[in-house]
Amino acid sequence: LGSNAIIDLNGRGYAGGSGPGHGVSGFRDTVKGVAASHGGRGIFGTGASPALTYGSVLLPLHLGSGATTYGGGALDLQVEGPAVIDGTIRAVGAAVPNENPASAGGSVYLAADSLAGGGLIDVSGAGGSSYQNAGGGRIAVDYEDLAPTHGVRFSTSPGVGWISMRTDGRLALRTADLGTLWLSRTNLLSETVVADLFTDI
Repeated sequence: LGSNAIIDLNGRGYAGGSGPGHGVSGFRDTVKGVAASHGGRGIFGTGASPALTYGSVLLPLHLGSGATTYGGGALDLQVEGPAVIDGTIRAVGAAVPNENPASAGGSVYLAADSLAGGGLIDVSGAGGSSYQNAGGGRIAVDYEDLAPTHGVRFSTSPGVGWISMRTDGRLALRTADLGTLWLSRTNLLSETVVADLFTDI
């Protein structure tokens, strides 16, 4: 995947209010609003129950669930030979308008003989203007070897949003839960890890 290339699956998942971990839309509803979950749990209102997490850590193929908008899509990428990821693969929950609950990140499964490049794989949950921010999605990378130079980055971050968490009824900033990342080898977790490789995962 070239340095300027993007595989864009943002908002290609379940529609709003649907999916195994779907949320419940509600404009500025700090009581009944529920953000979507997937690999990580989304934020929920003070009078609601959380959406369920779902899917596989080892073989993530599920779409991200929706709340107000669509969740992130899913990619099953199996490469014969080396996978060189210099561009961006993203399956993020769609942006949330009007301070409604957010939608969850999707899935990326990558299998290859070896892994190289300095790109980004991102399955973050949506947030921003959301009152309830969504959980991150799931990434799994099944590989045998690392190239001599490698620096692929990963993000399963939750969104960031506002929710009533204080006894005085005022809004407080709170994040949802991270999604999951599974790697078939531990060599990315050794001394070969470059600075900030796993920032905000």
